[in-house]
Amino acid sequence: MAAVGYLLVMPYIPGNLYTKIHHDGWRPGWSLVLQLSKQLAEGLAAIHAAGILHRDIKPANVLLDEHNLPYICDFGIAIPINELSTDDAGGSAKGRPTGGFHKRNMVGTLEYMSPETLQKQAPSDKSDVWALAVTLNELATGIFPYSDCTQENPAAHTVLEMGYGRYSCTIQLNAEPNKACCAALHLETLSMRPSHLY
Repeated sequence: MAAVGYLLVMPYIPGNLYTKIHHDGWRPGWSLVLQLSKQLAEGLAAIHAAGILHRDIKPANVLLDEHNLPYICDFGIAIPINELSTDDAGGSAKGRPTGGFHKRNMVGTLEYMSPETLQKQAPSDKSDVWALAVTLNELATGIFPYSDCTQENPAAHTVLEMGYGRYSCTIQLNAEPNKACCAALHLETLSMRPSHLY
């Protein structure tokens, strides 16, 4: 009897959040920003509930379909939470981040790495929350937090150069009614202390 084969079929989604924001100049309205933020947070919560650390959350790893429904993708360096240890923060994943960075204790994309990851501490679900916060900041403003946008390459001016003691969210809010909501969202997700993250 011949072995039964299986084929995983997924929808084709040609674009991602990074391309829409940085190449197409897409700036969604605040209601859509909040909707996408909620959906991405729920998606990340589901990933963590399944016992997985993604470790490379960023706009390039968020597919966006024609109905503006987001899909978190690229689990190439994801790892089961129970396989992490403080002695081997890199874990056992064999993949490499797309356009990212991979050392023994530092895995991911530099602009989205949490402070504890940059300090070569073991990542956790809170590290993913940090990366999500940076992603949501880009969604809302079109820039990285902690960026010096007057330079030729703003992507190079990130939390890496700012020092872990400085807290200077550069979110640019243009809509007064949503200022408090968005400010609260970023305060709860861009804290420098992992114990302050949800």
